[in-house]
Amino acid sequence: MLRVIFTLLLCVSLPACLSPSQKFQHSAESYGFYPKQIWGENFLHRLFLNKAVLNTPQKKILHVYLDGDGTPWKSNRWVSADPTSRNPIVLELINLDSSPSILLGRPCYHGLKNKFCEPKYWTSDRYSERVVNSLTTVLNKFLLENPYEKVVLIGYSGGGTLAALMARNIININTLVTIAANFDIEKWTHFHDYLPLTNSLNPINFPPLPASIKQIHFAGLKDENIPAEIIKNFSDKQVNAVFYPITDFNHHCCWVSHWQKLLTQVIY
Repeated sequence: MLRVIFTLLLCVSLPACLSPSQKFQHSAESYGFYPKQIWGENFLHRLFLNKAVLNTPQKKILHVYLDGDGTPWKSNRWVSADPTSRNPIVLELINLDSSPSILLGRPCYHGLKNKFCEPKYWTSDRYSERVVNSLTTVLNKFLLENPYEKVVLIGYSGGGTLAALMARNIININTLVTIAANFDIEKWTHFHDYLPLTNSLNPINFPPLPASIKQIHFAGLKDENIPAEIIKNFSDKQVNAVFYPITDFNHHCCWVSHWQKLLTQVIY
Protein backbone atom coordinates (compact mmCIF):
# COMPACT_ATOMS: atom_id res chain seq x y z
CA MET A 1 0.00 0.00 0.00
CA LEU A 2 2.80 2.42 0.90
CA ARG A 3 4.48 1.66 -2.42
CA VAL A 4 1.26 2.48 -4.32
CA ILE A 5 0.81 5.75 -2.43
CA PHE A 6 4.44 6.70 -3.05
CA THR A 7 4.08 5.93 -6.78
CA LEU A 8 0.95 8.07 -7.04
CA LEU A 9 2.57 10.97 -5.23
CA LEU A 10 5.66 10.71 -7.42
CA CYS A 11 3.55 10.61 -10.58
CA VAL A 12 1.68 13.77 -9.60
CA SER A 13 5.00 15.59 -9.21
CA LEU A 14 6.49 14.48 -12.52
CA PRO A 15 5.68 16.16 -15.87
CA ALA A 16 5.72 12.75 -17.58
CA CYS A 17 2.63 11.74 -15.63
CA LEU A 18 0.62 14.79 -16.63
CA SER A 19 -2.02 14.80 -19.38
CA PRO A 20 -1.30 16.78 -22.57
CA SER A 21 -3.58 19.57 -21.30
CA GLN A 22 -1.81 19.68 -17.96
CA LYS A 23 1.60 19.68 -19.64
CA PHE A 24 0.53 22.52 -21.92
CA GLN A 25 -0.68 24.60 -18.98
CA HIS A 26 2.48 23.77 -17.02
CA SER A 27 4.59 25.00 -19.96
CA ALA A 28 2.48 28.17 -20.35
CA GLU A 29 2.80 28.99 -16.66
CA SER A 30 6.56 28.38 -16.79
CA TYR A 31 6.71 31.23 -19.35
CA GLY A 32 4.71 33.45 -17.03
CA PHE A 33 1.52 33.37 -19.12
CA TYR A 34 -1.75 34.06 -17.34
CA PRO A 35 -4.69 31.68 -18.03
CA LYS A 36 -8.19 32.99 -18.66
CA GLN A 37 -11.44 31.26 -19.63
CA ILE A 38 -14.18 32.68 -21.87
CA TRP A 39 -17.36 31.05 -23.17
CA GLY A 40 -17.90 30.98 -26.90
CA GLU A 41 -20.87 29.37 -28.61
CA ASN A 42 -21.52 26.25 -26.51
CA PHE A 43 -17.79 25.82 -25.89
CA LEU A 44 -15.52 27.06 -23.13
CA HIS A 45 -12.13 28.31 -24.34
CA ARG A 46 -8.87 28.79 -22.50
CA LEU A 47 -6.71 31.80 -23.30
CA PHE A 48 -3.15 32.43 -22.18
CA LEU A 49 -2.03 36.05 -21.85
CA ASN A 50 1.62 37.11 -21.85
CA LYS A 51 2.95 39.69 -19.40
CA ALA A 52 2.82 42.51 -21.96
CA VAL A 53 -0.98 42.21 -22.13
CA LEU A 54 -1.19 42.75 -18.40
CA ASN A 55 1.54 45.38 -18.12
CA THR A 56 0.98 47.59 -21.19
CA PRO A 57 -1.62 50.31 -20.50
CA GLN A 58 -1.71 51.59 -24.10
CA LYS A 59 -3.72 49.08 -26.09
CA LYS A 60 -2.34 49.64 -29.59
CA ILE A 61 -1.49 46.26 -31.13
CA LEU A 62 -2.49 42.78 -29.95
CA HIS A 63 -1.04 39.58 -31.37
CA VAL A 64 -3.48 36.66 -31.24
CA TYR A 65 -1.95 33.21 -31.74
CA LEU A 66 -3.81 30.04 -32.68
CA ASP A 67 -2.18 26.65 -32.22
CA GLY A 68 -2.14 23.71 -34.61
CA ASP A 69 -4.38 20.66 -34.54
CA GLY A 70 -2.33 18.95 -31.85
CA THR A 71 -3.03 15.21 -31.77
CA PRO A 72 -6.56 14.50 -33.02
CA TRP A 73 -5.67 10.85 -33.65
CA LYS A 74 -3.38 8.38 -31.88
CA SER A 75 -1.27 6.35 -34.30
CA ASN A 76 -3.63 7.56 -37.07
CA ARG A 77 -6.14 4.96 -35.91
CA TRP A 78 -7.82 5.92 -32.65
CA VAL A 79 -9.44 9.20 -31.73
CA SER A 80 -7.38 10.96 -29.09
CA ALA A 81 -9.06 11.61 -25.74
CA ASP A 82 -7.06 14.85 -25.41
CA PRO A 83 -6.09 16.55 -28.70
CA THR A 84 -4.06 19.30 -27.01
CA SER A 85 -0.61 19.83 -28.57
CA ARG A 86 2.14 17.60 -27.22
CA ASN A 87 4.81 19.85 -28.71
CA PRO A 88 3.44 23.40 -28.30
CA ILE A 89 5.61 25.39 -30.70
CA VAL A 90 3.11 28.23 -30.40
CA LEU A 91 4.03 28.80 -26.74
CA GLU A 92 7.67 29.25 -27.71
CA LEU A 93 6.66 31.73 -30.41
CA ILE A 94 4.63 33.81 -27.94
CA ASN A 95 7.49 33.70 -25.45
CA LEU A 96 9.72 35.32 -28.08
CA ASP A 97 7.13 38.01 -28.85
CA SER A 98 7.53 41.20 -26.81
CA SER A 99 4.20 42.63 -28.02
CA PRO A 100 0.98 42.11 -26.06
CA SER A 101 0.07 38.58 -27.12
CA ILE A 102 -2.51 35.94 -26.30
CA LEU A 103 -3.03 32.32 -27.21
CA LEU A 104 -6.64 31.64 -28.18
CA GLY A 105 -7.43 28.03 -27.29
CA ARG A 106 -9.61 25.85 -29.47
CA PRO A 107 -12.90 24.30 -28.30
CA CYS A 108 -12.55 21.02 -26.38
CA TYR A 109 -8.77 21.47 -26.09
CA HIS A 110 -6.86 22.18 -22.86
CA GLY A 111 -9.06 19.83 -20.85
CA LEU A 112 -12.18 22.00 -21.22
CA LYS A 113 -14.70 19.33 -22.17
CA ASN A 114 -18.46 19.67 -21.84
CA LYS A 115 -21.54 17.90 -23.23
CA PHE A 116 -21.02 19.51 -26.65
CA CYS A 117 -17.44 18.23 -26.98
CA GLU A 118 -17.93 15.36 -29.39
CA PRO A 119 -14.72 13.94 -30.90
CA LYS A 120 -15.73 15.26 -34.31
CA TYR A 121 -14.76 18.76 -33.19
CA TRP A 122 -11.07 17.83 -33.18
CA THR A 123 -11.26 15.34 -36.06
CA SER A 124 -13.64 15.65 -39.04
CA ASP A 125 -15.22 18.96 -37.93
CA ARG A 126 -12.06 20.63 -36.64
CA TYR A 127 -12.53 23.59 -39.04
CA SER A 128 -16.32 23.55 -39.00
CA GLU A 129 -18.55 26.61 -38.89
CA ARG A 130 -19.38 25.90 -35.25
CA VAL A 131 -15.70 25.83 -34.27
CA VAL A 132 -14.90 28.99 -36.27
CA ASN A 133 -17.90 30.86 -34.85
CA SER A 134 -17.04 29.94 -31.28
CA LEU A 135 -13.43 31.09 -31.66
CA THR A 136 -14.59 34.33 -33.30
CA THR A 137 -17.11 34.98 -30.52
CA VAL A 138 -14.49 34.46 -27.81
CA LEU A 139 -11.92 36.72 -29.43
CA ASN A 140 -14.44 39.49 -30.07
CA LYS A 141 -15.62 39.26 -26.46
CA PHE A 142 -12.03 39.73 -25.34
CA LEU A 143 -11.55 42.66 -27.72
CA LEU A 144 -14.72 44.40 -26.53
CA GLU A 145 -13.38 44.21 -22.98
CA ASN A 146 -9.85 45.11 -24.12
CA PRO A 147 -10.18 47.42 -27.14
CA TYR A 148 -6.94 47.31 -29.14
CA GLU A 149 -6.40 49.62 -32.11
CA LYS A 150 -4.98 46.83 -34.28
CA VAL A 151 -5.21 43.05 -34.11
CA VAL A 152 -2.74 40.67 -35.72
CA LEU A 153 -3.95 37.07 -36.11
CA ILE A 154 -1.08 34.57 -36.13
CA GLY A 155 -1.90 30.93 -36.83
CA TYR A 156 0.42 27.93 -36.89
CA SER A 157 -0.51 24.90 -39.02
CA GLY A 158 -4.22 24.16 -38.45
CA GLY A 159 -4.36 27.33 -36.36
CA GLY A 160 -3.53 29.22 -39.55
CA THR A 161 -6.48 27.52 -41.26
CA LEU A 162 -8.80 28.72 -38.50
CA ALA A 163 -7.27 32.21 -38.46
CA ALA A 164 -7.98 32.59 -42.19
CA LEU A 165 -11.57 31.46 -41.68
CA MET A 166 -12.05 33.87 -38.76
CA ALA A 167 -10.26 36.90 -40.15
CA ARG A 168 -13.07 38.74 -41.94
CA ASN A 169 -15.17 38.84 -38.74
CA ILE A 170 -12.62 39.98 -36.14
CA ILE A 171 -12.84 43.44 -34.58
CA ASN A 172 -10.07 45.83 -35.71
CA ILE A 173 -8.10 43.16 -37.53
CA ASN A 174 -5.10 44.59 -39.33
CA THR A 175 -2.94 41.62 -40.34
CA LEU A 176 -3.23 37.86 -40.86
CA VAL A 177 -0.01 35.89 -40.46
CA THR A 178 0.13 32.14 -41.03
CA ILE A 179 2.87 29.58 -40.58
CA ALA A 180 2.66 26.31 -42.52
CA ALA A 181 -1.13 26.60 -42.73
CA ASN A 182 -3.51 24.13 -44.34
CA PHE A 183 -5.50 26.24 -46.81
CA ASP A 184 -6.86 23.41 -48.95
CA ILE A 185 -8.12 20.62 -46.73
CA GLU A 186 -9.41 18.57 -49.66
CA LYS A 187 -6.05 18.55 -51.43
CA TRP A 188 -4.30 17.92 -48.10
CA THR A 189 -6.39 14.85 -47.21
CA HIS A 190 -5.86 13.45 -50.71
CA PHE A 191 -2.11 14.13 -50.45
CA HIS A 192 -1.84 12.10 -47.22
CA ASP A 193 -4.62 9.62 -48.03
CA TYR A 194 -6.48 10.72 -44.88
CA LEU A 195 -10.19 10.52 -44.21
CA PRO A 196 -12.00 13.60 -45.57
CA LEU A 197 -12.68 16.39 -43.07
CA THR A 198 -16.43 16.31 -43.51
CA ASN A 199 -18.29 19.42 -42.29
CA SER A 200 -15.03 21.39 -42.14
CA LEU A 201 -14.77 24.67 -44.05
CA ASN A 202 -12.13 24.84 -46.78
CA PRO A 203 -10.37 28.25 -46.95
CA ILE A 204 -9.42 27.91 -50.61
CA ASN A 205 -13.12 27.87 -51.54
CA PHE A 206 -13.90 31.24 -49.94
CA PRO A 207 -13.72 34.65 -51.67
CA PRO A 208 -10.54 36.66 -51.05
CA LEU A 209 -10.28 38.45 -47.72
CA PRO A 210 -10.81 42.24 -47.80
CA ALA A 211 -7.85 44.22 -49.12
CA SER A 212 -7.76 46.11 -45.82
CA ILE A 213 -6.33 42.97 -44.19
CA LYS A 214 -2.63 42.60 -44.84
CA GLN A 215 -1.60 38.94 -45.19
CA ILE A 216 1.72 37.14 -44.83
CA HIS A 217 1.81 33.39 -45.42
CA PHE A 218 5.00 31.56 -44.43
CA ALA A 219 5.82 28.17 -45.95
CA GLY A 220 8.69 25.78 -45.44
CA LEU A 221 9.90 24.35 -48.73
CA LYS A 222 10.89 21.12 -46.93
CA ASP A 223 7.49 20.78 -45.27
CA GLU A 224 6.19 17.26 -45.94
CA ASN A 225 3.00 17.84 -43.96
CA ILE A 226 1.64 20.97 -45.65
CA PRO A 227 3.20 21.30 -49.12
CA ALA A 228 4.19 24.87 -49.93
CA GLU A 229 2.07 24.70 -53.10
CA ILE A 230 -1.10 24.62 -50.98
CA ILE A 231 -0.08 27.82 -49.23
CA LYS A 232 1.00 29.54 -52.44
CA ASN A 233 -2.27 28.75 -54.20
CA PHE A 234 -4.24 30.36 -51.39
CA SER A 235 -1.94 33.38 -51.17
CA ASP A 236 -2.09 33.97 -54.94
CA LYS A 237 -5.87 34.13 -54.72
CA GLN A 238 -5.81 36.95 -52.14
CA VAL A 239 -5.80 40.71 -52.76
CA ASN A 240 -3.23 41.98 -50.25
CA ALA A 241 -1.07 38.95 -49.50
CA VAL A 242 2.59 37.96 -49.54
CA PHE A 243 3.68 34.35 -49.97
CA TYR A 244 6.95 33.90 -48.06
CA PRO A 245 8.70 30.55 -48.73
CA ILE A 246 11.78 29.63 -46.71
CA THR A 247 14.18 27.14 -48.25
CA ASP A 248 15.41 25.03 -45.33
CA PHE A 249 12.31 25.09 -43.12
CA ASN A 250 9.91 22.19 -42.65
CA HIS A 251 6.70 21.91 -40.66
CA HIS A 252 8.44 22.19 -37.27
CA CYS A 253 11.90 23.57 -37.98
CA CYS A 254 13.03 26.31 -37.73
CA TRP A 255 10.20 28.70 -36.89
CA VAL A 256 11.10 29.18 -33.25
CA SER A 257 14.78 29.97 -33.77
CA HIS A 258 13.95 32.58 -36.44
CA TRP A 259 10.70 33.97 -35.06
CA GLN A 260 12.06 37.24 -33.62
CA LYS A 261 13.74 38.01 -36.93
CA LEU A 262 10.57 37.22 -38.88
CA LEU A 263 8.51 39.40 -36.56
CA THR A 264 10.77 42.43 -36.89
CA GLN A 265 11.97 42.19 -40.49
CA VAL A 266 8.99 40.74 -42.29
CA ILE A 267 5.80 41.37 -40.33
CA TYR A 268 6.69 45.01 -39.49
